[in-house]
Amino acid sequence: MSHGLKILAKDGTTVRLDTSSVTKTIIDSFTVAEGTAGSITKTYSSIASDMDISVTLLQISTVSTYNKQLIPTVTINQAAKSVTVTGSTATTTTQEGYTRSILSVECRVIVLGE
Repeated sequence: MSHGLKILAKDGTTVRLDTSSVTKTIIDSFTVAEGTAGSITKTYSSIASDMDISVTLLQISTVSTYNKQLIPTVTINQAAKSVTVTGSTATTTTQEGYTRSILSVECRVIVLGE
């Protein structure tokens, strides 16, 4: 029986992180608060120029069931060695005339290098 952590990409087949492998290393991790509107950009200029960056998001909280929830958008710029996480906050009106919030959930962003 093996133990460890395995993180897959959205397609469910591409392995992003497997703790039985030593090819990836954690460069950074940070939290994006629930309902964050706007972008958080982090640049990692001190890492090796041939290192590729990837990101894993861990959802920490859920927005109340009355509101809609979104996962923040992540953009990676390999040339600049930067990661930008963009959250959103908006409102929408239901058919019944109720106003609902659309919020980004709180996430822990783990930046990986390979």
